[in-house]
Amino acid sequence: MLRLGLSWINTFDATVIQFFDQFADKGVTFNLLVRDVGDSHLLKGGLFMAFLWWAWFRTGGDAAARRRYVVLSIIGALAVVVAARTLQLTLPFHDRPLYAAANFVMPIGVDPANLSHWNSLPSDHAALFFALSLAVWYEARALGYLAMAWTLIVVCLPRLYLGYHYASDIVAGAILGLVMMAAIQHYLRNWKLVEGVVQWETGHRAAFYGLAFFVTYETTILFYDVRELVTDSMHVVKAVLIALA
Repeated sequence: MLRLGLSWINTFDATVIQFFDQFADKGVTFNLLVRDVGDSHLLKGGLFMAFLWWAWFRTGGDAAARRRYVVLSIIGALAVVVAARTLQLTLPFHDRPLYAAANFVMPIGVDPANLSHWNSLPSDHAALFFALSLAVWYEARALGYLAMAWTLIVVCLPRLYLGYHYASDIVAGAILGLVMMAAIQHYLRNWKLVEGVVQWETGHRAAFYGLAFFVTYETTILFYDVRELVTDSMHVVKAVLIALA
């Protein structure tokens, strides 16, 4: 049964790759546009964080409840990023299509060395932005559906086209993000920590908004620079330990 399931997944992935391959070397301008869209932090996390800032300051209705929802959404996003990255580090290494897919056609403008050292399963982009799409859905149903369509078309499809992920990586990431955000929004909505964060803003506005800017900025870029700093620091520590051994 497991072998049959893996065979089906491999067939599904190969079919998606073959579909995109027919466009990969047809035009420089189109390929560069897809690359720019796929790598744009503004079109990915920037729009989602702008929505959460808007929700935080929006007047009318139950402002306190809405602020608790924003805090919980950020906590959910952080938890999803940690979970996705943990799975990438602990699951068997899964090369990205631009290295491993048979007969993969490299889109014009893609750096062959890009992401060579990162596991592709699950897609942390799909996990985070589908999770945030669900968070948007909790606040505004129509915008939530639009956010999910945006995540699929603008965030995920370029990553398939560019060979950054297999379709199964995207599906796995989307399921992870949606399930975790739904569970966090349902089971932790009365968490005292969330209320404490909202109350802390009242008496420590400067510190709160400075920290809020940092967290939302890093969430926008999936904590890329933080992860790189931690990874490089671990390499330095490992090198020092080897030298001292």
